[in-house]
Amino acid sequence: MSLKDFTVAPYNGRHLVYATTHDTGTKWGSMSFSPFTEPATTARSTARACPSGTSLAVSARRRRWS
Repeated sequence: MSLKDFTVAPYNGRHLVYATTHDTGTKWGSMSFSPFTEPATTARSTARACPSGTSLAVSARRRRWS
């Protein structure tokens, strides 16, 4: 499994990190870490696969990620 395209987004005063995944064949996917407050605590965050077709969008009106 390889990870690429890491992205950090603010989420309720925390950091939300997500990335693209790829197996050794043809399957692409995505994963995320549980939100954390300090970058130094990233290692304690739980990594999990995201359901297929998951997307992250921002509501400019409310300035909220959904």
